[in-house]
Amino acid sequence: MTNKKELFPTTILSGNISIDNATVDDYQKWMEIQKEISTDTYNSTTHNGFQQALNSGMKAPMWYKNIWDQLSTLIDGKIKSVWAIDYEIGGYQDPHIHAHSKYTVILNISGQGELLLFDPRPMAAAISEPLAEEVILNPGDFIGFPGWLMHSSRPTRTNRSILVMDFSYD
Repeated sequence: MTNKKELFPTTILSGNISIDNATVDDYQKWMEIQKEISTDTYNSTTHNGFQQALNSGMKAPMWYKNIWDQLSTLIDGKIKSVWAIDYEIGGYQDPHIHAHSKYTVILNISGQGELLLFDPRPMAAAISEPLAEEVILNPGDFIGFPGWLMHSSRPTRTNRSILVMDFSYD
């Protein structure tokens, strides 16, 4: 099930899918291997965590297939890039955008986290409206928003895993 609502002047998509323990276990095993073999050193907005791209040439892990089988019935579009991110306690994201993405979907796999979506209207502060909307994401919760929308996360109180998918314009 998905919901659409207007947040600021922006349409936001949200919903929940079922993520079973076997999928979470498969994800965690896959991520541990990625942490062991990763040699990527790139600038990232991730703090106290690890992120791994699921490259297009890579065979999709079973955990991803389980998740995508459900999400693909709720979200329409062509995937441009996919990132799996693990946060340790205190992990968070700096404010950022996905400039070359039509829209971005964040799926919470495990743990709980607070996502901040920033009001894009330059005068929001002047008219005494909140500058950011906080969204609590529990396991299975997802949220989709335009790639140009500034977002970040608060430091997590528990270990947390998310999947970030960027969708292209074509």
